[in-house]
Amino acid sequence: MPTAADKRQELTRQAVSAFQSGDSATADRLFRKLATDKRADAQSFYNYGIFLRRSGQPADAIYWLNRCLRNAPDRADARIERGLALSDQGELTSAVDDLAAFPRDPVALRALANIQTGLGQWAEAKTSLSILQSLEAWTEADGLLMVRLLLETGQVDDAHTLCRSLRAANPNLAPSLLKSLGRRSKGRLSLDETRLARLIGDDPVENPVS
Repeated sequence: MPTAADKRQELTRQAVSAFQSGDSATADRLFRKLATDKRADAQSFYNYGIFLRRSGQPADAIYWLNRCLRNAPDRADARIERGLALSDQGELTSAVDDLAAFPRDPVALRALANIQTGLGQWAEAKTSLSILQSLEAWTEADGLLMVRLLLETGQVDDAHTLCRSLRAANPNLAPSLLKSLGRRSKGRLSLDETRLARLIGDDPVENPVS
């Protein structure tokens, strides 16, 4: 005969399955049922908080993630998720406090770099991305952001080198590189940046990857 724990596990499985299949209404009902049950634990609060954040409801997500952290204050995953929800909510200072507490976590670092960029904290964002790169967790999007940060901090030669590296790895990346440069410059390119834009858009790639 199934135990109460077995039933909760099965409801969780159904909730996850519903969410993954796009049935948000069923997922919400099941996750909420688990989180509001008298036997609800930190994991139930966490699961509902993640669902709410990924469903575009950061304020509600923060409530449930806070409940999780009250029950399990050492859960790094819950604090990182709360940081992401706070960022979605526009509470950037609080988001930075949560995310900066985990300087070796790729999810936290990537979110932190994007927040720092939005706040104009170019050097701090560059440091976050550099750590992410050292963890071998870089993506093309991280590289594009780094191009912008290098330009913002006056490191045009390094931006040039990174652009060539990114294009060598993916020759189709030129439009995205130009977009990253344009987002930084807002149409007012310096002479060095104009040359860089020409390089990105027109120059042949050296040593392309076969």
